[in-house]
Amino acid sequence: MFNFNLQKKNFLKLIPLIFFVIILGLYLNTYMRNSQTLSNAYNSNKNNQEYDFDGDGENDELSIISTNSTYSIKIKNSLGETLLKSNEFDYSLLDISPSCAIKISYIDLNRNKIPEIIISGLKNNKSTFYIFKWENNSFQEVFFTQNNILSILDFNNSKTPKIYTTSSSKGDEATEGYILNSTTLKDISFSSPKIPSLNSIQLLIDCVEADYELDDAPDIFTSTIESDQLGLLWNLDKSNYRYSFQKAYCYDTTWNEFGNTSSLCWILSFEKINFTSSDSKPKELLLYVTAEIDESNQFKISSIIKK
Repeated sequence: MFNFNLQKKNFLKLIPLIFFVIILGLYLNTYMRNSQTLSNAYNSNKNNQEYDFDGDGENDELSIISTNSTYSIKIKNSLGETLLKSNEFDYSLLDISPSCAIKISYIDLNRNKIPEIIISGLKNNKSTFYIFKWENNSFQEVFFTQNNILSILDFNNSKTPKIYTTSSSKGDEATEGYILNSTTLKDISFSSPKIPSLNSIQLLIDCVEADYELDDAPDIFTSTIESDQLGLLWNLDKSNYRYSFQKAYCYDTTWNEFGNTSSLCWILSFEKINFTSSDSKPKELLLYVTAEIDESNQFKISSIIKK
């Protein structure tokens, strides 16, 4: 009887630990799943990508279809094949452009273990972003914008994930905010949302677009940024090339103890044109930028990598 009671007492002590391990496991599973989806963000050089897009536990196949001058997206799952359909442009989601390739990422924005698909590129010479979700056994467009900045925040912390969008020319004064509920998109623009580090990114865009070499770097960089990365601003060969900002996509990567964003990853797309050669076609310049809180509690750029 004594041993039984002792074993029961020890087991009861273990119950909180067991619950903690289960909750931690569920959190890490969600974190690793979302981290995996965003680690592959904008890696769309492959025409075919495999991932579980409908939450049935089986990998589906996403294919990028180039037809004439436009891109379409086909997804093959256990129910068959589906072409993603835009409410605005039907099945021709984006235009084929040498200076702005189609980009695809996927992330679970409403935390139902089924990822949303984020697609971006150019349509009618405008930056275009779509978000599709799996609902009622089909893929539905739930978000569309031709603003040229899209931000995904709080995707992997204790807060509700948010979708922010704005124009680079207007900044936070025009930022719109949304939350994706189970079946609807809730507009939270009334709360005057702001995209962290946007001011620094806007100044960086100005630096790249400037048709002259800079005298000095603006105060938007951390003291720890590597000199060769900072030197990229003086290695754009502006005597032969000019750059025009096209679009940006960003997401937060770390948070402080209060769940507030402390660092973000930005992917900036510029059109690169050789104005000294009439035979040269436009190209795309991609900059992968990290912005983080510095010692003065301001968002500064700590890394720039050219692709």
